[in-house]
Amino acid sequence: MTGKWIPTLGAVLIFSSFQSASYAADAADSEVIKMQVTEPRTKENVQVLEKQHQALMQKIQLRRVELLKNNPKLRKMYLQILQQARELALELDSDRKMQELNTEAAELEKKLSRLQSEKKTESEEKSK
Repeated sequence: MTGKWIPTLGAVLIFSSFQSASYAADAADSEVIKMQVTEPRTKENVQVLEKQHQALMQKIQLRRVELLKNNPKLRKMYLQILQQARELALELDSDRKMQELNTEAAELEKKLSRLQSEKKTESEEKSK
């Protein structure tokens, strides 16, 4: 089970970056980025700074994706890291105790998901 999350991590880094690229471009052009805020004294100022920070983080992520796409050296390093992560995950998953823990975690996640859906159903019924 952990063998799946490490390669997925790499995929998430790449594919979430592609998805956020359009959002970053939109945010960069928005007035939020252009606003000058010196002190976060009010709730509105804090919200503006948070939006600015979020837009900047999206720009950073977009730039990382561009670098990975266009720079062969960085792309090679990235692919090597992904390969090592896969190998690490396989080694970790080959341990019997780790397999037992992963099975236990999956069972707990199923129970939790079931309880959350029951709770959601109950709350929907109460609101009707």
